[in-house]
Amino acid sequence: MFITFEGLDGSGKTTQLKWLAAQLADAGYKDVLLTYEPGGSDGAKDIRKLLLDRPPELWDAREELLLYSAARHHHLRTLIQPALDRGAIVLCDRFFDSTAVYQGSAVGEAEAILASIRQLSIGGVVPDLTILLDLDERESMRRVAARGALNRLEQREAAFFARVRAGYLALAQAEPERFLRFDATQSEAALAQEIGQRVLAVLDARLQPR
Repeated sequence: MFITFEGLDGSGKTTQLKWLAAQLADAGYKDVLLTYEPGGSDGAKDIRKLLLDRPPELWDAREELLLYSAARHHHLRTLIQPALDRGAIVLCDRFFDSTAVYQGSAVGEAEAILASIRQLSIGGVVPDLTILLDLDERESMRRVAARGALNRLEQREAAFFARVRAGYLALAQAEPERFLRFDATQSEAALAQEIGQRVLAVLDARLQPR
């Protein structure tokens, strides 16, 4: 089972992923892999440094798309797919939906180019479930700024993040069988409880605890 977490920065993806991993362990699902993008595997971590630690103007949207896709291919090939093949539940902080909105709908990249790059980098791999933590772009920016220094992607303007959010909501509407949308303004504990209940209901219907 492949479960991804998506949403604007500051929506709580990393925190909620850890909450869900603990709930899965308590429910008897023992082989659970936690990972993230861009990164996860050693090669992908090297590409992450190129993406996040360089000046904001260095890469254009298409260059970002290619770099993210290269990182994703390595991550999938060396870490995610082997875990899925052995029967693990994989929880991943971001996957190709991030590329679809950040390098796609938010900047106007052509859908045909996105589809071609996606096929090259991950083939037909699609998450079984995607947890969308929905948050207003200005609240996202406020939370990220409160954390300290901003990386090159976090320095974008509010209009950019508004397009990202709209892109996520459009994806969720187009694929309601895959996406589970949650209000990310809830308290951490309340959000974790809601996510856990809904995800465990899906898992219990498909899998037996390991």
